[in-house]
Amino acid sequence: MTIYVDVLICLNTFVNYFILLITSKINGDRVKTTRQILSALVGALFSLYIFVPKLNPVLDMFIKLIFSAVIVLCNYGFKGLKPFLRRICIFYAVSFIYAGLMIALMFTFRPGGMVINHGIVYFDISPLVLIVSTLVCYFAILIIRKFSRRPASSGGRCRIEINYKDKSVQANALIDTGHSLTDLFTDASVVVVDKKIAEDLLSKETCKALAAVGASPPDELKNRYRLIPYSVIGGKGLLPAFKCDGIRILEPTQKQVDNVIVAVSEQPFAADYSAILGPELINLE
Repeated sequence: MTIYVDVLICLNTFVNYFILLITSKINGDRVKTTRQILSALVGALFSLYIFVPKLNPVLDMFIKLIFSAVIVLCNYGFKGLKPFLRRICIFYAVSFIYAGLMIALMFTFRPGGMVINHGIVYFDISPLVLIVSTLVCYFAILIIRKFSRRPASSGGRCRIEINYKDKSVQANALIDTGHSLTDLFTDASVVVVDKKIAEDLLSKETCKALAAVGASPPDELKNRYRLIPYSVIGGKGLLPAFKCDGIRILEPTQKQVDNVIVAVSEQPFAADYSAILGPELINLE
């Protein structure tokens, strides 16, 4: 059977993109689309391994582990051993589920030819069938994920730590399922904090500048400054915000989230919390 390299790379790029997309959704990561496409392309180049003659099983497994590690590192970078291993495990789990669903669909469509070598599958099917099959697998995995996860209930509480430059502050946060604010440009999650939290992270001059919504961005924030549009029952508006260096979820689970925007509210919160975030940042299992 003839294997076309261009078809192999293009189709594997498409498939890898959706596997990385699901991995990111499960782990609560927000990755730029361009970066995920490039990482998927790197993974697709590894599919050329299908042309290598069969090797010793131990060596074969080692090579595939290296391939997977490179793909995960390309997509997320290295942010510690524990987050790296977690992403590797999720990436493998999604890949195995996808492969099982894909093979089941392929036998249903009864393709004219199929080549499997080193765990890499090449189907002699039309791109349309593969695209439709991949989308079916994508939504099937998301549905399984949705019904198998235990979502954080609205009104629940968690403990977080916000990091900015050489400062950090801990706060009790309200988990609000109605909170869906994101940065329009980077799609980063937004944590809304009481102005007292901002005062512990920023200088007094910067806090005053933030309070003047629409004024020139504070010098201290430079490229970190944002305006986040919001809409509530009482009306609409803009929240001044800045990109922090990341937040750590301390309780009820432990998790590091790097791509986060901190919006500052001039309105005081309740006495038992000083921040509001969406449940996707908690990602309870």
